[in-house]
Order: sequence, then structure tokens, then C-alpha cells
Amino acid sequence: WLIVVQSVSYFAGAASWLFAERAGFTAYARYVLRFAQANRHQTALLHDSKAREETEPFLTGEAYQISFNLIYDLQFDCRLLFNLLFNAAVFGIAIDAALPAAYLLAFVILATLQWSLRKPLAHAYLINQAMTNRMTARTYNVWDNVTTGNRYNLRLWLRDFRARWDQALTAQIRAILLREGWSAASGVIALIIVLSATAWVAYEDAGNAALLIGLAATLPRQL
Repeated sequence: WLIVVQSVSYFAGAASWLFAERAGFTAYARYVLRFAQANRHQTALLHDSKAREETEPFLTGEAYQISFNLIYDLQFDCRLLFNLLFNAAVFGIAIDAALPAAYLLAFVILATLQWSLRKPLAHAYLINQAMTNRMTARTYNVWDNVTTGNRYNLRLWLRDFRARWDQALTAQIRAILLREGWSAASGVIALIIVLSATAWVAYEDAGNAALLIGLAATLPRQL
């Protein structure tokens, strides 16, 4: 039965990628169609360079990447959630009810902190996205500026591109530092809560050899 169940889970995981890819392509197609329907009569936008610079990166690839990143993140979060629920149930039934309570406490604390930090994190990512779009938008006319042989135009283009590249890199580093910093901090918080519960269970049942062996054997799974 173990082989059968594990094999089914492998095939289900492989099949889930089919739905993820289809969902990503569908989201991007709907975005492009929505843009076409909403702006087909906006002829004044044809010569609006600012609106074009802000929008064109999404039409040419940014929205495509965002769609798939969103789908993959949701897929990973669902897998993590079900894994967490399964582990908590097994630990609560086989070892001690304090362990799923610790998981629940960690989830509530981290969700509350995540909600309180949503504005600065979202702001950093919006700036990161805007700066990246400005940089990539500048590459749309790189062919003309390089191949015309006009050194003055090329020098102006290179200077502007370097300035946008520097701004995009700075925004990217700030966003990554915020994301990875919060990820590390949340991991430490969850680790402290779960290990504290494990230590408390071990202390309360110090004479129960079977339970202590179970705690030691499942410790990597708890983390």
C-alpha cells in the first residue's frame, strides 16, 4: 500500500504541472485580450510615449512572467499547506497534541506579522517592478540607436540605459533584502515555537522512551 500511495502521489504531482501551465497561459491571454478590448478606441495613446513605456513591458513579457510566478507560488503554497496539515495531524495523533498547537500558534503569529508588513513589502516590489520595466523599455529602441552609426545617439542611449540599470538594480536589491530578511526571520520565529513545544513535550514525558524516540525520529520532519 505504501508503494501504491506514494506512486499515486508522484503521478498527481506531475499532473498538477499541466494545470499550472494551462492556468499561466490562460491568465496571460486574458490580460492581453483585456488590454485590447479596453484600449482599442484609445487612439490618443499611439503617440503617448510615457504610457507606452509603462505598459509595453507587460505586453511583451512582464505579465507573462508574473502570471506564471503567481501560479507557481500558489501551487507551492498549497503543497506547503497540505504538508503542514498532514504533519500536524500525524504528530498530534502519534506523539502529542501540543505539537499541532505549536504549528497553529506559529501560523497565527506569522500570518499576523505578514499582514502588518504587507504595505512596505508591496511598496518595495512595486518600485522594483517599475524600475525593471523602465530598464527593459529602454531596450526596445536599442537596435535603432546601435545600428544607425550615430555616435551621439548611441552615447545618449548608453547613458540613459546605465542610469535606468542602476536604479533597477538598487530597487531589486532592496526588494530581495526585504523578502529574504522576512523569510529568515519568519523561519527563526517558527523554529523557536516548534522546538520549544518539542522540548516541553520531551520534558513532560521524560520517562516515556517510545515517545522520546518518536520525537527524535520525527525532529527533521517537524522542522
